[in-house]
Amino acid sequence: MTENTLIAIAIFTIPTGILLMAFAVLWQMYIMFTETYTLNRYKDDNRLIWVIAGLMFSFSLAVYYYCPNARKKGKWGVIAGILGLIMYVGTTIIIKRFQAA
Repeated sequence: MTENTLIAIAIFTIPTGILLMAFAVLWQMYIMFTETYTLNRYKDDNRLIWVIAGLMFSFSLAVYYYCPNARKKGKWGVIAGILGLIMYVGTTIIIKRFQAA
């Protein structure tokens, strides 16, 4: 692989990875804003204290546990985040190895 080819790949994959991670963050915020209404079912229940405790320790994971619709939508955010991370970190590692050689 030549240096020009590596630079061309990096020009595409690094910004794409960053954009995918940014999309994952925005998608996560969208899910949190739209799916937390389902927590209203615990309004008059004794289990509300456990729901609140779960939300205090890990808000995102607790929403996915207590709000079933969020699980369906969350898959796209996870996929975009993982692909973005792989593209960004993978390209960075390849460039560093190429420069060291």
